[in-house]
Amino acid sequence: MKENILITERDFLILKYLWKWKLLSTKAISIKFFPNSNDDTAYKRMMLLTKAGYLKPRYVNDESPRGQIRQQVWGLNRKGFHRILQYLGELKIKGYFSSNSTHDYLATSLHLGEWLMRQPPDSQTWSEQELNSIPTELWPNWVPKSDLHRPDGFTAFNYKNRRHIIAFEVELNVKSSARYEAIAAYYDSCDEINHVIWLVKSTGNYKSIKKHLIKHGLRNTDKHKFISLKDFEKTGWNSNFIESENAALKLQDLILTLPPTMPRQTPPGLLTLEMLDARKRPKITRTCK
Repeated sequence: MKENILITERDFLILKYLWKWKLLSTKAISIKFFPNSNDDTAYKRMMLLTKAGYLKPRYVNDESPRGQIRQQVWGLNRKGFHRILQYLGELKIKGYFSSNSTHDYLATSLHLGEWLMRQPPDSQTWSEQELNSIPTELWPNWVPKSDLHRPDGFTAFNYKNRRHIIAFEVELNVKSSARYEAIAAYYDSCDEINHVIWLVKSTGNYKSIKKHLIKHGLRNTDKHKFISLKDFEKTGWNSNFIESENAALKLQDLILTLPPTMPRQTPPGLLTLEMLDARKRPKITRTCK
């Protein structure tokens, strides 16, 4: 039997955040929504929301080099989705379920990253959930619109009076060569996209994907940058790019971020690693004052 609980304003914000980003770890939810409490407080609240039918745990990291032990993150359940549905605006697809937990969890960690707590002013994100669920005519003007391909999300920010747009691709398995034809055409046609960040399982996968893209006529190879999963799990947004011409460049260098401003906040570059901590019940690391 589902437990009845009073949904607080914070619970409501968590449910909406989980709709946009699909999956978040206990650690990420703790940092974002329980900044003055310890991680166990967040975990216990997530368990209450789960028992009440609002959330559903998902297992991730089956694809991960460190995934010998399946780790758990949080996503919406049907009841949680219907609790916030009327506040999401018009939707063409009323979806909330993650069909590939490991992919979606890594996509959120790559896309959101340090912006979990340090999103600059006058910047925007548009997630895969929003790309798939919200009618195209209701997208912000800055989001590229095309039927050729849908990335795993977009980020936009202004730097030196110029808008920068970054697309994200999590590609854990190489597709057949033919499927990269539309992807190559899409990115060559979208001049407004400055960079495409690819998260791939290995250097071998990077070489295969780039070979397929070039085979199908990709002209602008410079804006495509690749990060290995192993490096990303170790260093987060401080990961170096695989290709030799960008080896000295880090993802952190491309995406504008804010310095730490909150007590006990992690140093720049490490928030992504906190998001990648998918332990169901992390050890208590922060306490109330």
